Amino acid sequence: MDIRLMGSDQRIVRCARVSFAKDSFVDEFRDKKLIRYLFKHKHASPFEHNVIAFRQRKEKWLSLLSQIDNPTLQVYYSKGYIFLNLRNAINLWEKLPDEVREKIKEQFPATYYIVEKRGEVSEEELKQLPYSRDEAYVKEKIETTSGWIGLVDKLEIGTDMDYYTFVVECPLFVARQWMRHRFGSYNEVSKRYV
Repeated sequence: MDIRLMGSDQRIVRCARVSFAKDSFVDEFRDKKLIRYLFKHKHASPFEHNVIAFRQRKEKWLSLLSQIDNPTLQVYYSKGYIFLNLRNAINLWEKLPDEVREKIKEQFPATYYIVEKRGEVSEEELKQLPYSRDEAYVKEKIETTSGWIGLVDKLEIGTDMDYYTFVVECPLFVARQWMRHRFGSYNEVSKRYV
């Protein structure tokens, strides 16, 4: 089965911390504790930045959709691939093909173990877990008049669902305005997050 993944254990942590160039030093144990905390307390959005695509017949996609009780779960199909982010994969965990879960274990080892144990992982177990990192903080960087935008990762397989992860550095007032337009006025970026 052709399975493509984008992201790492570290990507979850970076997204949870909304870090802008603040993760040059990585404390793997602390990061794994944060992943465990996020999972146990259902803080799911940081898991959305890891993407899974696997080749499968459209019937399998429709079968997955028919088994979903949660109407907000997003599982897409494009040109022979089923696409979902890690958050949705966790919600479909038992319904995923074994080969997909095995690939998740390779690419996101700490997250895989935490999900398999339903978050019940001791401090000692966390210390022993492998931890995957992003290849680079930013692979490509473009300067703009108000900061910069950097490509972190991409998943390109020639479908309508190709994915890209970016980091943006800009003045706080620009970030706030961007958030208001993107997510609404009830969400706010503030200095305590960055």
